[in-house]
Amino acid sequence: MRLKHLFLFICIGFIVFASACSDKKKEGDEVARKAAAEDIFNYVPAHSPYVIGNVTSLPEPYLKKMIATWQKILPFQIKQLETMTAPTQETSKKQSEKILINFAKAALTEMEAIKTPEDILSQWGISPRATGVIYGLGLLPAIRVQIAEKQKVEQLLTRLEEKSGQKMVSADFNGHSYRYIEIRDKVHLKAILSVTDNFLIVGLVPGEQAGFDIFLPLLLGRNKPEASLSRSDFTEKLSQYNYPGYGDGYFDIQRIAAILRGEGEGLDFVSFKALVPEPDFKLQIGCNTEFNHALFENIPRMVFGFKALTENALDMEMVLELSTGLIDIFKKLPQPIPDIASQSDPMFALGIGANIPELRMSIQRFMQFIIENNQDCPDMDTARLKDAMPKLNMALSPMISGLHSLIISLDHIETGKNGRPVMDTARACIAADMNDPQGLVAMGGALIPALANLNIRTDGTPVAVPLEGLPVKFPGLFVAIKNNRLALAVGATADQRAEQAVTGEGIADMPLFWMEYQARAWEQLIKSGLSATGKMKKSDQEMVLEAFEQYKDMFKSITIALYVTDNGLSFRELVVLN
Repeated sequence: MRLKHLFLFICIGFIVFASACSDKKKEGDEVARKAAAEDIFNYVPAHSPYVIGNVTSLPEPYLKKMIATWQKILPFQIKQLETMTAPTQETSKKQSEKILINFAKAALTEMEAIKTPEDILSQWGISPRATGVIYGLGLLPAIRVQIAEKQKVEQLLTRLEEKSGQKMVSADFNGHSYRYIEIRDKVHLKAILSVTDNFLIVGLVPGEQAGFDIFLPLLLGRNKPEASLSRSDFTEKLSQYNYPGYGDGYFDIQRIAAILRGEGEGLDFVSFKALVPEPDFKLQIGCNTEFNHALFENIPRMVFGFKALTENALDMEMVLELSTGLIDIFKKLPQPIPDIASQSDPMFALGIGANIPELRMSIQRFMQFIIENNQDCPDMDTARLKDAMPKLNMALSPMISGLHSLIISLDHIETGKNGRPVMDTARACIAADMNDPQGLVAMGGALIPALANLNIRTDGTPVAVPLEGLPVKFPGLFVAIKNNRLALAVGATADQRAEQAVTGEGIADMPLFWMEYQARAWEQLIKSGLSATGKMKKSDQEMVLEAFEQYKDMFKSITIALYVTDNGLSFRELVVLN
């Protein structure tokens, strides 16, 4: 099983326990009693390399919305998985891939019966207020979810066996029954499923007997870790992020890197050998051990969680925690991005704001660090890095260095019968902050002669660009400059758009990168574009169109942004639901 399949296993587990966590009050007292009697986090080793848990129930309006949405797209999801397991695809797939796909398909068919949060209990035997945790026994994943009715969970597992065609072997460990599937690809693992009075337990353990005897009792809870992670320990590790607890977690990057370098002990070492059986494999970037340690010492953890969940939106965050030194460097980079997208509800907008000279120097320092620490290393071509440094100076030349931020906003465009964009329907704007906007316009005059003779004032007054001689016809083309900001806008109201772009404020929280995408607005473009290209098979076109048709109804827009914070680099994603 490759690491990508391990990640898929973790994702499937996250879906299982997240779907069982609404804030419905029914059965709340019983689950609270069980939680008080036995903290689910006590089964998690204190130094687990990754932990994902929910300590707060999902808001019921959100869960209802998601269940209704998933019901609409389940047939398509099942169809996609059936395509992946078609006879023509089977020969190229490893055993672990087939097992994961077949179980995923069976799980999706089970979800067809879930129409309301209450159905999670009646069909699966799992309370909508259940607590769940995914964690690492070393690198190997373990999943533990609170249950309400053991018999119904056992019936669920039996149905999954039947629907997936993956027969599990029944076994017993000191009176604790469990089921397993043996996996033999390049690695030898056993996938374990077990049900107790309080928990559904899923995990991977080594297939070799020595490792199996260590991991199985820990997974089943017959043996407890030498030091456990309590619920309060888990929340304390994430306390500076103020996540509400809907499904948060972290990956200990330094510990995982050490395990992959072969430096782990105990569970870490055994799980590493189970997943990476090659005797000589070690994670090594370059040849210098000190360099490897220094590289990962600057990136302690990756943390993630939901900032908010409502029936209308999901606000998610992933933080790559960095050392203080790296944070200080990154904090010199952000520059204000003109806020032109909030005025127009664009189909697509992309913004970048960075101090280019600082960016260039930071990249050069990092390249120099690599060169100095990996001299005469056959795994690291330091000569190419040395050659690349002057090319970097050319790529980030003084002309580019004068650019501090740029944003492009495509507000509207239509397609013709031939599938090509009709430019006289376009509404769009480009705005930039730079050292010398007038100089850039003068240089642009070499490409667009109409710009050369314009008398552009620097007070924000929009000036019409003559359209004669331009290869593309627009309904209007205006340019405006104010102080260090330049804007170019097209469309029927381009004069107003250009003026707003140079006189408005910047995006308040100063992201390094920002992008917004409106799903429904692209429907006509995608459909027309696919039919016009003629380069894609009809069956592939139909699959793409069907996928877009399914997912466009799920959300209205997606906004992605990258920020520099006191903790490191923060990736934010806001999904506005339909």
